[in-house]
Amino acid sequence: MDRVVDHNTAALPSTMSVAREGALAGVIGAVALAFWFLIADSIAGQPFHTPALLGARVFTSNFDPADAGMPDSAAALVAGYTLVHGLAFVLAGLMIASAMAVFERTPPLLIPGFFFLFVFFEFVYYTYVLAFVEPVFTAVNWPAILIGNIIAVAAMAAFFLRRHPDLLRRLARG
Repeated sequence: MDRVVDHNTAALPSTMSVAREGALAGVIGAVALAFWFLIADSIAGQPFHTPALLGARVFTSNFDPADAGMPDSAAALVAGYTLVHGLAFVLAGLMIASAMAVFERTPPLLIPGFFFLFVFFEFVYYTYVLAFVEPVFTAVNWPAILIGNIIAVAAMAAFFLRRHPDLLRRLARG
């Protein structure tokens, strides 16, 4: 049974349905971003360039951004980075789905909740950038990364809005 019914409130999602929803949202965001990188890198004539560079930075200790060509183990770096990035998106999806479950029960928490969730994700993202990505600033296409992140957020937001269409209406009604 996916939903627990309480006659005083609307049907609330179970922990398993929240986890499934979050994992699926994370996969949707990760796939949208990976697909965008494939398109952007292919247009630039370097398929898999961005995940290979980021994978090299994450998984190799002697990475030199001056050697911005594809490393010998590019397939392993792309696969490894894609897995790590996908898991990060699934974790984000789980956190957002959990927050959505709370907002379903208490709609007035939606605005401050999303504000704090946004601040948290920005903190995590910029910490990640400073720790792992800063050395490859010159070697990656930053506008493509920004566009890719917007696409991933839009894909995940569309998924959650489709799953929770009444939440914004309930918030507007007060």
